[in-house]
Amino acid sequence: MGWCARLHQRAGNTLSYRRYFKSKRWSRGIAVAVGIVLIAGGSASAFGSRAALAATAPKALILADSVTVPGPAPATSTESIEQYEAQQDGFTVTSVTGAQWDTMTAAQFAQYQVLIIGDPTCQGTNSFAAAVTNETTWEPVVMKSGGNKVLIGTDPTYHYSNNSAPNAAKLEGNGIAFAGKVAGATGAYVDLTCAYDDSVANTPVPLLDGLSTHGAKQFTVIGEGQLSACATGVNIVALTGPTTGLTDADLSGWDCSVHEAFQKFPADYTPLALAPAASLFPSSYCADDVGTKALVCGAPYIMVSGGGVVVKSEISLTPATQTRTEGAKAKLVATVKTPKGPVSGGTVVFSVDSGPDTGKTFTGKTNTAGSVTFSYSDIKAAGSDSVSATYKASGLSQKATATVIWKAPMPTVDTISSSIGETTTTDKVSTTAPGDLLVAFVAGDAQVAGGQRAVVSGGGLTWKLVGRQNSPRADAEIWTARAAGKLTNVKVTVAGHLKGFDESVTIVAFKGALRTGAVATAHSNSGAPTGTLKTTVPNSWVFAVGADWLKYILRTPGAGQHMVHQATDHDADQETFWVQARNARTPKAGTSVTINDTNPVKDPYNLVLIEIV
Repeated sequence: MGWCARLHQRAGNTLSYRRYFKSKRWSRGIAVAVGIVLIAGGSASAFGSRAALAATAPKALILADSVTVPGPAPATSTESIEQYEAQQDGFTVTSVTGAQWDTMTAAQFAQYQVLIIGDPTCQGTNSFAAAVTNETTWEPVVMKSGGNKVLIGTDPTYHYSNNSAPNAAKLEGNGIAFAGKVAGATGAYVDLTCAYDDSVANTPVPLLDGLSTHGAKQFTVIGEGQLSACATGVNIVALTGPTTGLTDADLSGWDCSVHEAFQKFPADYTPLALAPAASLFPSSYCADDVGTKALVCGAPYIMVSGGGVVVKSEISLTPATQTRTEGAKAKLVATVKTPKGPVSGGTVVFSVDSGPDTGKTFTGKTNTAGSVTFSYSDIKAAGSDSVSATYKASGLSQKATATVIWKAPMPTVDTISSSIGETTTTDKVSTTAPGDLLVAFVAGDAQVAGGQRAVVSGGGLTWKLVGRQNSPRADAEIWTARAAGKLTNVKVTVAGHLKGFDESVTIVAFKGALRTGAVATAHSNSGAPTGTLKTTVPNSWVFAVGADWLKYILRTPGAGQHMVHQATDHDADQETFWVQARNARTPKAGTSVTINDTNPVKDPYNLVLIEIV
């Protein structure tokens, strides 16, 4: 154990947090009383609540073995400082013992937006032993969900407790917020505390084996105790997540500011703070200090994996931000240039560190201009990719970052055609461009019980049923197909199962549509037609097909909608078939979109709604 760690233990055994911080209560300007939920013996008890967060707040899970309770003020007597900071970040907090952590399933871990392994005031690997035992369960949850990761190689709780680092709690709070930033994902905040304080060079960190897109055994550290390298000065080289709003001075002068530094780490992690070369820690990374703007080299001890990291060094990555359509290609150019000029023949490793394309990598050599290009295709999913480029020479790596924003294409109507007939009807379809998405809106009736249904075929296309609502005397259906090339008067036929009844089809060819999304149905024996669908992606477009077997009455669409096609039959059947759509695309995913008519209000109806993506 290094002399700093031994000093910390002796001091920590006698420190009274309540006495020391009795007069040092503070707030971020938010009145908070969120209680910790401590799971024990299969039951849960809440020590407090916060009404404003009760229904909607994301959840955080703390490994209780890895924190100190009570923590320093302003944490209460039942809280660690990590819990207090997580609550300030807007999380409701649950704490479990190591034994409980080891019994948890992947589904249980996935209920939390951030998993917290904290600082029990400078302790060893025993404080997170449970997390190592169960790492094959919880770490895949973090990686598969796309959550952010934060790694810290020092003991902020200890130094905040003894007043040597008044902004150490801010480091923790910022780090927890960043780790839990991605809604719908599970992030990880991992503090190695003093666990590797006395470790020799290139000591593996089993706790981190499953937290990289590059596989296991990607992290090694060296402890200050082997070097008498207890860094007092620190260089912040990126202001993101944990280091947001902090300066070099805030992380320096902690008596022992760094306990373990990373000697080896994968490309999907970006260092935020370094123990400088002067501290005797072996240097492995260089970047511009955010305060002095000068290039500095040192040993990383605070790192993150996730989006939004901005770092400057002798390697640049352009464009810094670009927006592309789902399924298209993005191109990024890395350039390495030192004070001596462009670097030719340098190896650059590109990595998609977060976002829908996480895990994609490429390694290339710079040309005579010092540049190398990385191009990749999206997996056809909307979102933002954080991409990094790493250059390594003489044992020192430098990094640049960029963002690629993938947006769903905006589908537009290419052509519309319709036909109506008895039992069967054939429509002739043409398109102006190859690759259109064809959507057949089918409506039919049956004045007898038994339920009508239809089959769509023809045009050399593969048709697929995606939605059907067929009450006993009417039928509304939606079928889809993808045209490989441009279509010219191809025949598409709709055939009803029950013979002698009318069938109507309206085929809309969509240009730039990737696929269909959500489908919903609605039915009533009497009432104004209405149905609701929840969108799955941004900028999608909602259409619907309806059938009324009782009367030939033209529909009056609700606000923000228009009729695409209506057909009424004035024979004895007297039915009405129609297709309508929202006037505009829906900007946000998860929006409930309604298709409705204000007239008639007493007829039966069947509706099928579909999202065009």
